[in-house]
Amino acid sequence: MYVVVLMPYTRCCKSFKNTDKMNKLIIDNRTELTDLEAITLVGKVIKQGRISNDGKQYCYGTGITIEDKEYMIWTDLNKKSDRFVITTR
Repeated sequence: MYVVVLMPYTRCCKSFKNTDKMNKLIIDNRTELTDLEAITLVGKVIKQGRISNDGKQYCYGTGITIEDKEYMIWTDLNKKSDRFVITTR
């Protein structure tokens, strides 16, 4: 399991939205996927936006198939973080 902390906007990153809020992402990879592959899958879920729990949470469960193997990305909304659990189906 690893934790990713997204830092707030800085002057060197003008393309990002200016926000003072820091987000903490917890990724629990329970598969044989590499770290890069796991982060890529989580990125696909994040790209969909917060579409569950009345717009407060990323999709509860997203299935993604890679090379005939299906992976599920489950999300939990914690008080100060978003948690993503990656499993095989």
